[in-house]
Amino acid sequence: MHASTLSNPLVTRAPNGPHIPYCALILDLYRLKQIDVEVMRRLHTKVNLIPVIAKADTLTDEEIISFKQRVCLSTDPPYSIH
Repeated sequence: MHASTLSNPLVTRAPNGPHIPYCALILDLYRLKQIDVEVMRRLHTKVNLIPVIAKADTLTDEEIISFKQRVCLSTDPPYSIH
């Protein structure tokens, strides 16, 4: 793990070690990029990944469901929605 990550006071650590228990990845609804999908693909095996939809409070339920499906289907293999 990168030393600057471990020394960052904003990084939440597990109580019994220097492990990062989760990563919150903020996704832009209108600009989901391939790099976002690649980051999710690489991180999900190393840390619990919590994708957060930016400005989700301004979206309708249908828009949120559509975006979640687009994110899940853009990964290989496709992920399930929780």
